[in-house]
Amino acid sequence: MHWLAILVSLTAGTAAASDCGTQNDKLITVMDWSAKEDDYSSVQVSIDYQNNGDKLIQMLKATAVFSDPFGENIANLALDPDVVVPPKAIHKERGSWSAARLPKVRKQDVTAIICVSAVLYEDGSKEEFK
Repeated sequence: MHWLAILVSLTAGTAAASDCGTQNDKLITVMDWSAKEDDYSSVQVSIDYQNNGDKLIQMLKATAVFSDPFGENIANLALDPDVVVPPKAIHKERGSWSAARLPKVRKQDVTAIICVSAVLYEDGSKEEFK
């Protein structure tokens, strides 16, 4: 019974990684991604994403969220906030993150979304999603 309580407490806080909660998951769409093991503890990740909005993005506070078919989180990768992405354009983000499981899971078994918590547009307007 004690082990059951521990297991329940460990899984109770696990939300489906494909759920952004109150953050926006429609403004930016993942078009493609890849991941390969790099050095000892990092993974080289490439994410191509599209600005679905009608305004030029001047700055972005967002996280790429990767989940498996069970809704378990594989990786949450903070995106570079200092990007300029025109409307309907695709931006290529490249970086090295600690995401050891990502290159091991078959790509077709991974759901990738972008959760946006804030965006600054070129016209100075700002949106926050909390």
